[in-house]
Amino acid sequence: MSKLQVETISHTNNTTAMSVDSSGRVQFPNKPAYHVYRKTGGGAAGVNGVFAWNTARVNVGTMCNLSTGIATIPVSGLYHLYFVGLSTNSAGGGMAADMVLRIEISTNNGSSFTVQNTGFAQYVSGAQTYINVTACLTLDLSANTQVRNNISAGYSYTDNADEPYSYAGGFLIG
Repeated sequence: MSKLQVETISHTNNTTAMSVDSSGRVQFPNKPAYHVYRKTGGGAAGVNGVFAWNTARVNVGTMCNLSTGIATIPVSGLYHLYFVGLSTNSAGGGMAADMVLRIEISTNNGSSFTVQNTGFAQYVSGAQTYINVTACLTLDLSANTQVRNNISAGYSYTDNADEPYSYAGGFLIG
């Protein structure tokens, strides 16, 4: 029986690919991942259409473009994607119509996007409420696939807080 004992595995250019600490925990410092949200620069607002995420908590390798909100898959593999939105009206108050949020991908450099998963909140007439809506899925994606998040009906809540109600992300599983 043989045993390989190393603390770090690196590329020939000395970029660390993997490290193992003294307790056996493994870290992958360059593993693709992003978690983004949108700050309004002011008060509450409802946003619809393609979300232009402008703030990142995690954005390894600048996976998500913070001008367009579109993430580009850097390496082929299995990815987990998620999108969470809080239903609202156009001014950031209680919802006034149904809300539909979608995770969409493009394999042709953004020429067209196809819906991969949908979340839905149904408006009840007269109810000034907020409903948290989630879409998530795991996909086998090729390098250069683009991922975007779209509110195709209704509005999702955003404000200027660092504890966002609407956010999205994804990460390489393997």
